[in-house]
Amino acid sequence: MQINLIIQKDGVNTIESKIKENFKDAKKVYVIGGTIKETGFNIIEEELLDTDISSYFIFGIDKKNTTKMMLEAALKLTKNVYYYINNSEIEFNSNIIVIENASSAKIYFVDSISEACLRDNICEYIEIVYDLKDKEDKKEYKEKLKSIISLESDERFLVLNKQTIEKLVNDKEIFSTRQYNHTVMSISELIGKKSAEEQEVKEVEEKSNEIPKIDLDFSDIDLDIEIPEEEIVVLSKVENKKEKNDDIELEVEEENYSNLSLDEYSDEVEKTNELYDEELEDLDFDENDTLDINNLLFEKADVKLEVKKEEEKVQNDEPVLEVKKLKLNNVSNLILELPSRPSKGQDLKNIKVPNYIKQMIPEFFGFNENSKNENIDGAMYKVRDIEIEIVNAKTGEKYIDRTARIMLKQGQTYTTFTTEEMEKITYLEGDIARIIKLSDNVYHIEIIPQDINEYKIWSKVCNQNMKSSTRKFGLM
Repeated sequence: MQINLIIQKDGVNTIESKIKENFKDAKKVYVIGGTIKETGFNIIEEELLDTDISSYFIFGIDKKNTTKMMLEAALKLTKNVYYYINNSEIEFNSNIIVIENASSAKIYFVDSISEACLRDNICEYIEIVYDLKDKEDKKEYKEKLKSIISLESDERFLVLNKQTIEKLVNDKEIFSTRQYNHTVMSISELIGKKSAEEQEVKEVEEKSNEIPKIDLDFSDIDLDIEIPEEEIVVLSKVENKKEKNDDIELEVEEENYSNLSLDEYSDEVEKTNELYDEELEDLDFDENDTLDINNLLFEKADVKLEVKKEEEKVQNDEPVLEVKKLKLNNVSNLILELPSRPSKGQDLKNIKVPNYIKQMIPEFFGFNENSKNENIDGAMYKVRDIEIEIVNAKTGEKYIDRTARIMLKQGQTYTTFTTEEMEKITYLEGDIARIIKLSDNVYHIEIIPQDINEYKIWSKVCNQNMKSSTRKFGLM
């Protein structure tokens, strides 16, 4: 057994680097997080995705740090998930990461499991290394591991499943974006009567809904309305206007309707409406089909762009709606649900996109001859310099960063859009980020909160599940 005291400082000897290094040949991983945040869990989750590593979790949960999304993601990795509710006087505080492979096992004792602790903060942590080829080391490791996971036998540590997650949300033991609406009925509503104020409002509405009568003889309004013949059925047309006994008499010429009674006329109109309904039902829309919408921005970007105009094709002056299959090389919009906003650290500046999405639409990110390799804090990055405009769709706040970047760290499972202006935007877990590529080096990002109408539109576009996550994404 070997005990090492390691100092993490300025990106050197980070706990994250130890995790990534040892996960390469790991067989089993144990994460005991008394204080675990989604940002820290994401670092571990990314190393477990698409691997055969057996995982085991014990979490201390609370209202401040624990998200529903994180717990659901943990259940997708393993069934061995236990939790302890920290919203009480006695809390669970241990933070241990155990990584075991065929020949050795390493135990890390850390302050907390968060991105700041695993990557950014200046801290000291302990690394214990066991040589599993040595009988004494192997025996001692088994005993230590048994004592660590013995917490599951404590009745205060409960098994996590989908039902318990919903219960934790309903009991408000963990953070969730769910909104609770409480409607208090008035006394008049309880006894089945309408208040005088409601009655008055109803009378005003009925009065406002009355259709005003227009005297055509004395009206100075000249109505010039163009009605396309292809879109409507002409039921009647006015040939002559005759005055008789101060009334207006209309002479109607129509072969199919001139001799119909009012009831027969109503039947014909109903049949016409049914035909239109049948035509609409025959239209076949595929949810994977995509509308080619290039100018659907919350607000036009202030950055000067070269926009290639497409020829508009119009046939018979009829409006045309083109629905076509999505070509991944032509994707100009990436829409994705956001995780919970970190409280501090580098991630405040970042929007992370999993690499498997980047591989689907490589031209959207544009890592080509314009990108460059940089050594940042001892790690190699592929970097693109870009300009970004960020808009809060709810408030209209707009920020422009002409020194933003797209960054891909060697060995990392995600690509980041990095801009200082992102720190100024507040958002919640589940809000939508719509990233629009306007030109080779210019991007427009809209942050769309859940409580505005635009969210309903873009949430329907997010129809693809992210791996090991309840979050979704979509492409246009």
